[in-house]
Amino acid sequence: MNPFDGQIRQRASASMTRERSWLTQGVQVVNKKELVARVSGELDVGPGSVSDVLDVTLQVITDALAEGERVQLVGFGTFRVASSPARMGRNPSTGEPIEVKARNRAVFKAGSKLQGAVAGDS
Repeated sequence: MNPFDGQIRQRASASMTRERSWLTQGVQVVNKKELVARVSGELDVGPGSVSDVLDVTLQVITDALAEGERVQLVGFGTFRVASSPARMGRNPSTGEPIEVKARNRAVFKAGSKLQGAVAGDS
């Protein structure tokens, strides 16, 4: 074992932490609880009901993607499944070739209205 492995990992981890904090610095994060509170206030509906609707909505989207379907919310965006074929990669520690298995992943593409709102277009 290389005696410097721990130091290298520690520096890499610290570097990644700095990078992540730099990327999110000054960014407001809205979690589920805050989202439910905002929707509840907008609709004057109890937060329990809003939470249930959100849970069911997310489950329906998840189930549709698991079955290979696309979920399109016009103006907001489209959820779809993208597949990555199997390929050969390299172990970053040893450099030896490894097989990376094929996999499916969820992809979201923002719709025109969402893109316009984020860009500041009214």
